[in-house]
Parts: sequence; structure tokens; C-alpha cells
Amino acid sequence: SLRATLVREVERNVALTIGPIAARSHLSPRAIWALIAYGAVVSIAESMADAGDAPGAAAELEALMAIGGPLADPPSDAHLEGTEFGPRLILRMGACCRIYRWPGGREKCIACPTRTPAERIALQAVEHVDD
Repeated sequence: SLRATLVREVERNVALTIGPIAARSHLSPRAIWALIAYGAVVSIAESMADAGDAPGAAAELEALMAIGGPLADPPSDAHLEGTEFGPRLILRMGACCRIYRWPGGREKCIACPTRTPAERIALQAVEHVDD
């Protein structure tokens, strides 16, 4: 399918960068793939959800994850949650990059697996409300 071909081509090209990034950072290859997958795959579903199609976003994310491979690593949880702002796609990353431990005091991402479910729901429910 076109979807599977796209995923495989992205993986093939990104795979070339994983080793060099891992060698220059504190991140494991799995964590790097998780971050890339979150940006590449999950952003498609989040864009659909932000456009008002949360059920379609969940279905697209499920279809992309079913393809398998490194880009299918995160999220380890993705479900629709009814919120005061309407249905939201709530995600939990499959790996943590530990950005909150980096110099400069960055915060955990909103889908960080080290956050509690309640924190993730609260943060993701209001994301993009003011957009």
C-alpha cells in the first residue's frame, strides 16, 4: 500500500542517521526512533485530531502502527478521551528521552511515559485549544 511504502522509505532514510546521533548524544537508538516516530507518525494523527476528526485520527494512527517497524514504536498507548473540549487523542510515548534531565531545565513532553495518565490527559486535552 502507499501508506506502507511511505513508512518504509522514511525508515530507510532515517536509519542512516540513528548511529551518528546515538554516538553524539546520551540517547539510545530506541529512544531516537521513538522521538522520530512521534514527530513523523503521530503528528499525522494529531493534525487530523486538531482538524476535528479525532476518531479518524485514531484510526489512521492504528493503521500506521499496524505496519510495524521502528516508526511503529510509539505511542505505547493511544486512545480517544472525552474532554470538556471534545474528543481528544491522548498519547503515551513508548520511550522517554529524559529531556527533563538535560541542562537548561526543559519540561517533560506531554506524552512522556513518566507522566501519570491524569497529567497526560490534562495536558493533551487543552493542547491547541487556543490555536
